[in-house]
Amino acid sequence: MIIKVRSTPENWEKETDGRKPNTVRKLDGKDTVQIINTLTGEISENFITDITTHDGRIIISYEKEGSIKKEDSDG
Repeated sequence: MIIKVRSTPENWEKETDGRKPNTVRKLDGKDTVQIINTLTGEISENFITDITTHDGRIIISYEKEGSIKKEDSDG
């Protein structure tokens, strides 16, 4: 799993040099999760509605309706 977030220059240095080994984000309605078909490379990109944890697992809830489908450009 790869989680990508943007960081402002003032936070970037602290987040990458170890002084602040965490990141806090507020969902803004534009955050997405990409689900990639390992056989075809097809991507379903969905807007995240909630992120929580349970028993050491990350639970990402998303809006299926209105998902964005595209081909994997990395593969």
